Amino acid sequence: MLNNKFKKTTSAVLALLFAFVVTACGGTSTSTSSSSSQSTSGNVSSGVCDTSTLTLEEINTYLNDPKVTGMLNGNEISIIPFKHINGHGDEWDFFAFVAFQYQELLYVKYQVTYLSCTCRAANVNFWQTIYIELSLPASGDVKDSKIRKLTFDEVNVGNETYLGGFWGDSDPIPDSPITYEIIKQEFIPYLEGKTKSQVDAWSDIWDIDISDYQQGDGRSSYDLDKYVAATVSTNNIIRIVQAIFDYHGKKYVE
Repeated sequence: MLNNKFKKTTSAVLALLFAFVVTACGGTSTSTSSSSSQSTSGNVSSGVCDTSTLTLEEINTYLNDPKVTGMLNGNEISIIPFKHINGHGDEWDFFAFVAFQYQELLYVKYQVTYLSCTCRAANVNFWQTIYIELSLPASGDVKDSKIRKLTFDEVNVGNETYLGGFWGDSDPIPDSPITYEIIKQEFIPYLEGKTKSQVDAWSDIWDIDISDYQQGDGRSSYDLDKYVAATVSTNNIIRIVQAIFDYHGKKYVE
């Protein structure tokens, strides 16, 4: 049976990150007519958040306070910028949400939720979550950091299986022969093993060397031209990976 321990749905992620705008954090404070007992950390008082001024740092303090959440350590959340690109090649600044990050001995695991397709109707404009593992390079230079694993699906940890990612783009891609299954079988495996310096050299899939893309067993017939109508999905995978690499370098490598 699928273990959903690490699964974070889009709505849960957004609710968590924007809770300080629209609602209060959980918990209660106690007071009597003669006395009041409160322990204050920033804008979190006895588990109650001052929602008008709560910062991301205070959210992380709250999540990692065992007195409040019962957890010894809640994973840190972050907001990172990335350069979104649409199907016409237009770019604009956007933001993604790091919902999960955990440092192992030689690498860091991430769940990052982002919006890939912006052209769909609002009622189906779903966000998606990428699960990615980035190495901690022995050189100490983030440019040498590699993609150990990248998926929008299940993740195996020991003898257990977790749903680490979520595909939110269309499947199949409208007016295209491309399905998520094709992207999963052909495009994503090509990214695994690539370094930050390699990924940073691309602006979109057309910057990928086709001879390099076709290297490996069974890949000689793979081409990039068929992604013409699916560039929103593939190009924004590149863009979000670049953004996570940048965050990875500043947070864990430099």
